[in-house]
Amino acid sequence: MLTNNPNKRWYDGDPTVSMAISLLRNASQDKQTLVFNLIKDKGVELGIEVTTRTFKGFGLFKNRWYDSDEKLSNAMEVLRHCPTDIQKKVALDMINYLYNLELEQI
Repeated sequence: MLTNNPNKRWYDGDPTVSMAISLLRNASQDKQTLVFNLIKDKGVELGIEVTTRTFKGFGLFKNRWYDSDEKLSNAMEVLRHCPTDIQKKVALDMINYLYNLELEQI
């Protein structure tokens, strides 16, 4: 359950989304890029546009770990603005995708 705590991150409201973002954060740059492509493909599938443009007025506060990569930052912003049920579906897809990438390396 999301509380009114202003220090809580947008993805901490759902444990599945939080886990997916945590796994993504700890993934290599290459895997993060692959997940961006997954989110982009899911966005297209669900009718959500993922662009590589910089969000106007947002540049002053780029302190989040994913803001160092513009594509990943835009994908996270799209995910952030999705309805909760879609966030959770994409998060599950992200977890499965990262898990399968790990299995391929074994």
